[in-house]
This record gives sequence, C-alpha cells and structure tokens, in this order.
Amino acid sequence: MFIYFVFFGLTAMSFVSCGPPIIGYNTAGKLNKNEEYKSVMAYLDQDPVIEKETMITGSTDKFKVLIYKRWIMTYGSGYSFFNSDKFDLFVVSFKNDKLFFWGNLDDFKRTDDTLINNLGTFVSETWLNH
Repeated sequence: MFIYFVFFGLTAMSFVSCGPPIIGYNTAGKLNKNEEYKSVMAYLDQDPVIEKETMITGSTDKFKVLIYKRWIMTYGSGYSFFNSDKFDLFVVSFKNDKLFFWGNLDDFKRTDDTLINNLGTFVSETWLNH
C-alpha cells in the first residue's frame, strides 16, 4: 500500500494506492553487505514481486534474489506531482542468507565479477518468465 501526500495551501490530502511492491531510490544507500536476511526484510518492509533461490555453477553457496520494481521518474511541478509508468528492476541478492549484492539489473550485468553476472542472468530469465 502506498500513501501519497499532496499539499494545497495548508491542507494536506492523502491518497492510498495498492499496487506492486516498489522500492524508492534512497533504499540502496541504507543497505550493508553481509546483513542478515531477516534484518534486510525488516528494513525493506515489503514483499518483493519475485523471490527465488538458486545455485550458481562452480559455487557451493546458496543464493536468494528478491526482485522489486523501482519507479525511474517521479517529478513535481508547483503543487502537482507526476508518477511515470516506467520502472526498472531493483534486485537484492543474498549468499547463504547474508546480503551479498544489490542494485539495478544493469549493476549486476556490468560488474567484473562473474558470479554476480551469473546472478544477473538468472534475474533476467526469472523476470522474463514470471
């Protein structure tokens, strides 16, 4: 559930909207590598659009990915606020239930780490097939 506030003079109106889980842009900076899964979930305080577990070839570790939508354009003009219908994917990954890597899908694809690239491929395939 999302609550939007629009201010008209001294009066505030709130609009409640139900929709898919959406992560804000300030989320990434507040996460810390190796945080416990339960702690991250408590901070995010919403279920992902998709949650999947996987094994990566060449690794004995267990990986879990949480896939959220994240709006890419919200802007305001005067007292009007506009939400675009465009979004990207924000992914939070865990290695053995500890926060491992997080960011946009592009972050997973452009890193030099093969393991993280493989997770990005898994996320892409999972998203396309959901």
